[in-house]
Amino acid sequence: MADTTRLSPPDDASNAVSLPNQAAGADAEESSGVQSAGREQEPDQPIVEAPASAAPEATSSEEDTRPSRPATRQRRNDGPGFSAASAEPTLRPRRKKAGSPGPVQATVLQSFIKHRTERNWVTWSGRIEGETKARILDKADDDAASSKRNLMPGHYLDAALRKISELSPEELAALANEWLIETWSGEHPPGVSIQAGVSPDMYEFLKGLKRTMRGQRGAGSGGIILDVVSAAVDRFLDEVDGEGPFPSVR
Repeated sequence: MADTTRLSPPDDASNAVSLPNQAAGADAEESSGVQSAGREQEPDQPIVEAPASAAPEATSSEEDTRPSRPATRQRRNDGPGFSAASAEPTLRPRRKKAGSPGPVQATVLQSFIKHRTERNWVTWSGRIEGETKARILDKADDDAASSKRNLMPGHYLDAALRKISELSPEELAALANEWLIETWSGEHPPGVSIQAGVSPDMYEFLKGLKRTMRGQRGAGSGGIILDVVSAAVDRFLDEVDGEGPFPSVR
């Protein structure tokens, strides 16, 4: 009975022999499970960093939430309250434009400009009716003060002569006779000497006036020349006076 008991090993012995294999299998499964878990955590594709130029796109949402930096200098037309009317006061006021001269004053201004730019005027020495000479001197002084231009009697004489320079001898004689009757009741007035600068073409007109008026009343003695010049200047000054003071240049 004792031997029989030794020869019959328990069933647990056979099971104990197979335990190392089962443990090894368990370790293998456990290690393979760790490796598979590690492979599952690896990314499918490598991560590529965005270039520096793309950085603002990535942070655009963050920049939208940031408070905007105040401008160092805000323009007047910035902001919701801007309107065209609100921008007008920022403009610098322009210098007031000088008034436009009248049509007759414009002819004086043309003579003034020609005198200043061409600088080839000639001094004419002649005779003119005394009151007409006083008028042209006073008019030049008054308009020079109001216009702030250096207007001189020669500018008015030149403009007056230019207005009649295209008339025929008969028309010039009629102008002189009409003025003579209205001003002096047909009497021939005494003349006074005058010197004034005129443009070269008007100087030639004055020099040739005696020849032009040949055959007209008083042409031989020169009286008609005094009457023509005096009538032209006196009538011209009437027209200039009708336009008021000469407008200022500034």
